[in-house]
Amino acid sequence: MEKQIQSTKKLNPWTPNSQRIHSLNISEINKTILSNVFSRAFIHMNIDADLVNTRKRAMVNTNIVICSVIHDYFKFTLTQIGKMFGKHHATVLHYVKVYEETLCMEKDSVELYNKLAEYCRFELYGEKGKDYSISGQNYAELTETCQELISRNKHLTQKIKSIKEVLNV
Repeated sequence: MEKQIQSTKKLNPWTPNSQRIHSLNISEINKTILSNVFSRAFIHMNIDADLVNTRKRAMVNTNIVICSVIHDYFKFTLTQIGKMFGKHHATVLHYVKVYEETLCMEKDSVELYNKLAEYCRFELYGEKGKDYSISGQNYAELTETCQELISRNKHLTQKIKSIKEVLNV
C-alpha cells in the first residue's frame, strides 16, 4: 500500500501548483499552458513530490526559472504569479531578479528557461512563435545577445568598483 502512494506522488508532484493555477481568474487556455509549464519544468529537472514546497536548491531554482518564463511571456500581475507558487508578490520580483542576475549564467537554468520559453511561444503564437524575431534577430540570437550584455555589464561594474577603490585610497 505504501509503495502505491509513493509511486503516485512521483507521477504528479505539481498538483499544488496546478490547483493554485486553476483557482485564478484567467482563461482556460492560459491555465492549461501554465500547468504544462510547471509539469515540463519538474519533469525536466527531475523534481518529485518530496521536493515540492521545500526550500531545496533544485526546487527553488526550478521555481525561479518557471517564474521568469511566466513573467516574460504572460501579462499577469506579480500577485497573480505569486499565487501560482503560493508566494508573496515580492518573492516573484526577487525570483525574476535572481534569474536575471545569476541563474541566467548557469547552463541547466538557461536550458530549462529556453525549453519552457519555446513551449510558451509555440502555445501562445503558434507556428510563427518558433521564428519569433525582433529587428531581424530570432529569439535565440536575442537571448544570446542579452546574456552577453548582462555578462559584460557585470564585468564593467566590477571594473568600476575596483577603480573607485583605487581612487578612494
